[in-house]
Amino acid sequence: MYMVHITKFSGQTHEASYTVPAFLVRFADKVLPRAAISALAGQGIDIPAIAEARRKGNAYSRSFDVVERGISKRVFVSLER
Repeated sequence: MYMVHITKFSGQTHEASYTVPAFLVRFADKVLPRAAISALAGQGIDIPAIAEARRKGNAYSRSFDVVERGISKRVFVSLER
């Protein structure tokens, strides 16, 4: 089963991890309003790209920086089997 892993770091410190089944991303791609999909993409989470990678059986991995309450953090999103 494909899973989407989201991991957040503050500097070198692991802060949080989340794992969801990839079918939820595909579901989100179908039911979320395009404005929500665009807003997530603007933050670094490209729902259609993750769903497409899952459909094609390809790997997907991205990282991006966010600022949360004035603290810089790095988020990693990956699709894994």
